Amino acid sequence: MLRTEPDEHGEPRFVFINSQITTGEIKQTLANIDVISKPIFETINPGDIDTDFDFTEDQFNEIKKMVTMTDADSAKFTINEDVVTLCLYSSRSADTFVRLYKANITAKKSFEIVCPSTAISQIPFGAYNITIDAEGLVVFNQKREDEIVLTLYVAEK
Repeated sequence: MLRTEPDEHGEPRFVFINSQITTGEIKQTLANIDVISKPIFETINPGDIDTDFDFTEDQFNEIKKMVTMTDADSAKFTINEDVVTLCLYSSRSADTFVRLYKANITAKKSFEIVCPSTAISQIPFGAYNITIDAEGLVVFNQKREDEIVLTLYVAEK
């Protein structure tokens, strides 16, 4: 059996669900529509692309495994002309994992971005094109053969 109990303005405030079989009752507070906040979606503008490079599926799988093996908490992308250096670093054990990648776009200036490695470990396996904005945004675009577009954004720490 279902019944409601009104508030002082006559609006439903509580809903009660009774079971005659178990003699149980559930009381649920109803929310006022005025207090429900809806998520605000904003368009992310990654700004200028300062460099981009590619991870093959095998390379990205290796990186994800090394995040776990090194217990890395940081991932530092160092960009110097057409070379991208990825360094996974554990502040707990000082273990590191470093790989160099050839950039598709030569950067006009050298810079580095440090991101939480948990972001990399949560990205699905696959091949990616990575674009980096010197202002602190790393964009992972998964290379797929179907109609699905998967773009993930990781901000600098």
